[in-house]
Amino acid sequence: MADSGSSSVPKYFVTSARVGFRLWPENDVSLALAFWGDPEVTCYIDARGALDVTEVGQKVYAELQSQAEYGIQHWSIFLEENVRSMDIENSAMEFGIHLRRDYLGSGLAAEASRAAIDYAFAHQHVTELFAGHNP
Repeated sequence: MADSGSSSVPKYFVTSARVGFRLWPENDVSLALAFWGDPEVTCYIDARGALDVTEVGQKVYAELQSQAEYGIQHWSIFLEENVRSMDIENSAMEFGIHLRRDYLGSGLAAEASRAAIDYAFAHQHVTELFAGHNP
């Protein structure tokens, strides 16, 4: 999650009171590094811990490929001032919110979750959502 200050940032496809969701463009590796490169964020979502710039680039590329092939990816969430598919054939999707450290405990995850869940069932034709974490 980051401030969306740049005018070159793609448009949001879903918004809530404080956040906007958008898809990953190819040039977002440095932004993605802000959270996938932070060990306090990735300790719950990736067994490798903090990712380096090459690994983050690979994750962004994988998100682009997933969007192109299946029409779904992790969504980026931005302040108005981030779903990975697990069973595509049956429209069962994994759901999770990944926030940068400075936004933890702010209530944004709950707000973003409600907006994303509503969107998934209304517009993505999802039949089932589930969540997990890396212990």
